[in-house]
Amino acid sequence: MRISKNIFIAATLLVLAACSKDDGGTTTPANNAGNNTPKPSWADSLARTWEVVKATHNGAPDNSTEGLELTMKKNGTYLLVTTGYNGTWKFSDSTYKTVMIDENAPEFKTVWTIKKLTSKRLEIDFKSPFTGGAVHWDLDAK
Repeated sequence: MRISKNIFIAATLLVLAACSKDDGGTTTPANNAGNNTPKPSWADSLARTWEVVKATHNGAPDNSTEGLELTMKKNGTYLLVTTGYNGTWKFSDSTYKTVMIDENAPEFKTVWTIKKLTSKRLEIDFKSPFTGGAVHWDLDAK
């Protein structure tokens, strides 16, 4: 009986320890664990001003994109602050891992794959609508 009790306690502690660690690498809205405030929606997490802090194009650094500011709004619009361009966005699947950008503007239309989304960080991969090259952006909230 004592061995079964010890195994049960050890298993419970192991499960609790595994569930309590947030590695920050998952694609989820900001974590509000430990308080009664509901978690923000995916749109809430995405809707803010972001700055590109690291960019690559076909695996090579793309310094020309760094510093670009992008304001995403909950109403499905965005503004490229640096250029003044206004566009549209929407989540394109129920997993909230892909975002359709400029669906009705063929020259700019692209799909972002969200690699990470927190209240402070957004990491995305997409195919450039201009070159067709593979692009990765790391963005920090402003």
